[in-house]
Amino acid sequence: MNKNLILRIFRQMTSGINFAAFALIILYSTEARAQNAENPATSIPQSETSTAAKPTTSPARPQTVAPRVRGLTWSVTTNRTPTRGGIIHGTMGFSGLPRLSYHHVIQPNLSVGGLASFDYGHNHPSGSFEGGLLLGVPVKYRRSLGNFDLGLSGILGIRFPGPKARDAAILIEAEANVGKAIFHRFIVGGGVTVPLWMGFGNRDLVFDVPLLLGPFVEFHVTPPLALTFEAKAGPYLTSQTARSTSLGLRASMGIAYRL
Repeated sequence: MNKNLILRIFRQMTSGINFAAFALIILYSTEARAQNAENPATSIPQSETSTAAKPTTSPARPQTVAPRVRGLTWSVTTNRTPTRGGIIHGTMGFSGLPRLSYHHVIQPNLSVGGLASFDYGHNHPSGSFEGGLLLGVPVKYRRSLGNFDLGLSGILGIRFPGPKARDAAILIEAEANVGKAIFHRFIVGGGVTVPLWMGFGNRDLVFDVPLLLGPFVEFHVTPPLALTFEAKAGPYLTSQTARSTSLGLRASMGIAYRL
């Protein structure tokens, strides 16, 4: 695959994520203005011709208020865990199609879960369609940095070879994301992901290490539902002497649901 073509695709995906974030911000601002217009503050002036009779007060009427997100209590990108339960996260993109994970809260800011994915490229566009079944155990930890959140994640997994992949592989992945909540609905930030692939089987032991950096956006549609967007790229390092350093890529969009 041509490197210029890959870079152009990555730039287009990054531009798409930025456009989606901008459009969601405009949508949220329009929604807030519409709600304020529907419920204006009213005041009833006293009549100048009113008698000296004591004013009567009518009982307050209950008002139905639409549920709104106020203060994000969880995040799948910066690992902010809910008080209990878990989070289901499903994504589609490169190089997992699909990629499903479950994160169970075991204590505040710490979760452990399971992951399953059909990985068709191990973050390497040049090695696409050499896929296999990836099973893993993700561990997520969150630390507050003032107005920002730091999410640290690790995955230990194994990828079973598919029809066109000759070797199985062990995955040891480390990730760090820093994000900030905006308008009580968005989490915008960036991070670095380093998946270490150790391939073994018919060939000698092979190490592949992509260094992936890029932005992410998380949009909370309702309190339990969020949309996620991610695009990361960087050099793809390998121990195979016959292959030079090439481009590594991870780009996906997904849905997260808090149980």
